[in-house]
Amino acid sequence: DHGAVLQILAETARLEGVIFQDSKCTHLAVKQIITQLQSTPHTPEESKRKELTILKKIQAKIARLAVRFFLVAVLQNAVQVNVQISMMAVSRVVTGSTDQQLLFSVVLGLLGLAMDFPDMVEAGKLMWRLMKQVNRLKELDSPSGDNPVSCDSQASLEKRQERENLESECEKQLWQCKCIYYRYCFYMVVYFGLLSYTLMKLFGFFWCKSHLVNGDGCAEFQTMPSTNNESHIL
Repeated sequence: DHGAVLQILAETARLEGVIFQDSKCTHLAVKQIITQLQSTPHTPEESKRKELTILKKIQAKIARLAVRFFLVAVLQNAVQVNVQISMMAVSRVVTGSTDQQLLFSVVLGLLGLAMDFPDMVEAGKLMWRLMKQVNRLKELDSPSGDNPVSCDSQASLEKRQERENLESECEKQLWQCKCIYYRYCFYMVVYFGLLSYTLMKLFGFFWCKSHLVNGDGCAEFQTMPSTNNESHIL
């Protein structure tokens, strides 16, 4: 799917002019397919094909959100801000003053972290709406129970085999969508862990004498003066 690949590149590059209505378009596309099924007569096989198309659209969208969240929120924002705070603390110990450029970069990184929360809310809401549409489609496709399928009158062996294959593909596609969403949830757990550690390091920069924290509290540095009146950290 070349369109999905281009959308992923736009997601990771944060080309908001390209993707700002991507979620809305995905939801409307799914809703349009279901409306067409409701308004026109269709066979069970056609309904399953439409369901498979919907699930592929959902998988592509959730995959785009997951890739963007991992590359932008987890790696670019959370990890980068952690490293920058550490560099700023070491620079403060060595030079005795705060590097203003690093401080400005940390502030921008924290603003980027704040922008990641709407992405998490959007992913949860979108997944809930789309899966609700899928369940609605399954209700439309469910048999009434008064017209059992028989080999002689209602469906040939080929038709039933085709429908079984489509049902199997739909179940497989649905499982893939759930797996990607679970992976997205795992990324959120990692993100919140890094975010908590980032806030702790930021607090330690102003609270600790060494301006840096480790796993058991404020870090302690030992400095040794050199012959050229510079301090070295041990």
